[in-house]
Amino acid sequence: MSGSKLSPLILVVEDEEPLAELLGYNLEKAGFRTVISSSGEDALLHVQIQQPDLAIVDWILPERSGIDVCRSLRAQADSRKLPIIILTSV
Repeated sequence: MSGSKLSPLILVVEDEEPLAELLGYNLEKAGFRTVISSSGEDALLHVQIQQPDLAIVDWILPERSGIDVCRSLRAQADSRKLPIIILTSV
């Protein structure tokens, strides 16, 4: 694969499966790679392993809120500059 570049990887953190699937589908149709996480703990693990280019984080999650996930990401040197979009369906 010399000369080819991978599409940006977007981490979608959403516990409502239909919404997560919709986001993932539309992002992939737009040419992005996606990984879906349904909890804050799982999202933090994904960030350590896969180093996404952007995170879309639901505000309301089980176990940890989306805000808490963002705080944890900002506290770690490896993810401090990761762009984050907070999403909510209130």
